[in-house]
Amino acid sequence: MENKSAVLLIMAAGLLSTMSCQKDDLQPFDIALQADKTAITVDQYNDDVAFTLTWNEVSAGDVTPTYFVEFTDDTDLEFMSSYVIKIEDGSTSLAVTNSILEEIHNTIGAVSDYGLITRVRVEGADYAQSISNQAKIAVTLNLLPTFDLLYLCGVGCDAGWEVSGILTMENNDMVFTWTGHLYPVEGDNAGRGFRFNTTIGEWAPCLVLSLEEEGKLEYCADGVFEYVGDGQGEPDPTTQEITVDTDGTYTITVDATDLKNITYTCELVEAN
Repeated sequence: MENKSAVLLIMAAGLLSTMSCQKDDLQPFDIALQADKTAITVDQYNDDVAFTLTWNEVSAGDVTPTYFVEFTDDTDLEFMSSYVIKIEDGSTSLAVTNSILEEIHNTIGAVSDYGLITRVRVEGADYAQSISNQAKIAVTLNLLPTFDLLYLCGVGCDAGWEVSGILTMENNDMVFTWTGHLYPVEGDNAGRGFRFNTTIGEWAPCLVLSLEEEGKLEYCADGVFEYVGDGQGEPDPTTQEITVDTDGTYTITVDATDLKNITYTCELVEAN
């Protein structure tokens, strides 16, 4: 009986040792990312290649590795608001066109010259999480990203906090207009109003009320934008939402022809 117990203990120890070795074998891949340029100038958004990224191939077991190429600016070192391109065919290079840059700029809210940083993550089999080094490209912007869609969301309008775009504004060469019902918000949502989203189904980018100048909006890349408050405790989300004092029909006009100088008007047409 004692011999059988000893054998079982030896077998169990061997199994644990094997499992431990298998776990230790899951090592991160060594991914080296390179960009063929260190500086670019964006004069137009088209299908011309702005720069090319390359990285080494990795072995992901019996499956084709999936690469995620992430882009953000050098103020977002944790890539919290990054634009991501998913590559599932095993390719180890990406030609970044000016049109892709427009999508990146809309996502990260680029409105002036900045430092673009990019990295590659990889997923596959039999390995630990792997992230490449960061490549940095200095970007000179001679134009700004644009968007075709603008719609209202918030408890101060009939859309509520939805991202389905049911209150879409009319676009006339980046001057957006909308006429409909707005109302003061009371009770638990007192002081809340509405803001503008630029995409259907996503919270970002968005336009929020400027705290610097009356009648101005700010282009914000982050759906959970950083409110400017008094610096004490949690920032007040009402500070960058537009509110009205009278229940009624309004006409809203947003002039976004210059993302550095976005203006808006909210005029009462008829009180209820």
